[in-house]
Amino acid sequence: MNNFLLLGDGLGLPQLLRHVPIKLVCGLVGACNRPDDHTVLRNLAAHLTVPFFVQPFFKDSSYPSFLKQVKALRPEMFLCNSYSLLLPDDFLAIPRVAINLHGGAVPEYRGANPIQWSIINGEKSAGITLHEMTSRLDAGNVIEARAVPIRFTDTWLDVQTKLMRAGEELLHTELPSILQGSWQSKPQNEARSKTWPRRKPEDGRLDPSWPVIKLYNTIRALVRPLPGAYIGSQDGGRTLIDNFLPIQRVFELKHSFTPISCNAVQFVPAASNDNALQVNVRIVNAKHPDQAFGETRIILSKEGNTASVHLKTGTTEAIITAIKSFCVDELGASKICFEVANK
Repeated sequence: MNNFLLLGDGLGLPQLLRHVPIKLVCGLVGACNRPDDHTVLRNLAAHLTVPFFVQPFFKDSSYPSFLKQVKALRPEMFLCNSYSLLLPDDFLAIPRVAINLHGGAVPEYRGANPIQWSIINGEKSAGITLHEMTSRLDAGNVIEARAVPIRFTDTWLDVQTKLMRAGEELLHTELPSILQGSWQSKPQNEARSKTWPRRKPEDGRLDPSWPVIKLYNTIRALVRPLPGAYIGSQDGGRTLIDNFLPIQRVFELKHSFTPISCNAVQFVPAASNDNALQVNVRIVNAKHPDQAFGETRIILSKEGNTASVHLKTGTTEAIITAIKSFCVDELGASKICFEVANK
């Protein structure tokens, strides 16, 4: 194959161009719903001396003209990376084949904003997938995929960086066979498929009644330069949270709105330190908050699934049971280890 049309944004197209020989590129395409990228992409196309097009929405009056211009290039293949529009059937029918680098694990994370949804859903890993394109979003046969870990303190920017590196490796490994037209692929498991919607700024609203872990994951999935998470007020105002907050700070944030209680025990934030994986808790009587049962430290693993609880000698079974519930229900731990101190 000798004529490739590349589709993507300010991140996706430069990445493709690090692996596709320039002499094979017949043009670049950006999406109309990402206008902030157009100047950069237009300059990139000018530097490569290839045409640049903006794909309009299917119902836009300029769509037929766009389609005609692309057909005139006679591309044999579309290569997409970080592209934000569906390819209509008549557009997808122009090349012999279209291939996409999707920043999500398929079939579970088809659709928009897969990094954000993966973090919000508490996933321990995220994926990037090279697949053939069909008229259904991210549903084509898979050529190859990679997975990267999501650490408990990762924001979406950290995960994006990991996926960019994995994407580089994927393109380096798989593009030679694609350029030669000799790649292999396999169908996705439709029984496990889910397509996620595009997130809007208003989707960042936090409900203080959510578990601490859900608040924490949502905040770190939406840090700037995204619009961020926020807490709404009755008068229509917003408290914006667009930077990373350690789990202890999120615990304090929730406590400022709604107390956390279990089995007549209330969990109150205690003095904290700089350990982003540590939660310091003061345990008090839910009915008589001035009656304290002591303090404990809970240290989460780098994956967030294990909670190590530091107890004082003599801690009652009732308190231990309540702490277990707090670790599972509020912190999302699936495994709990107890360490008893002598003092």
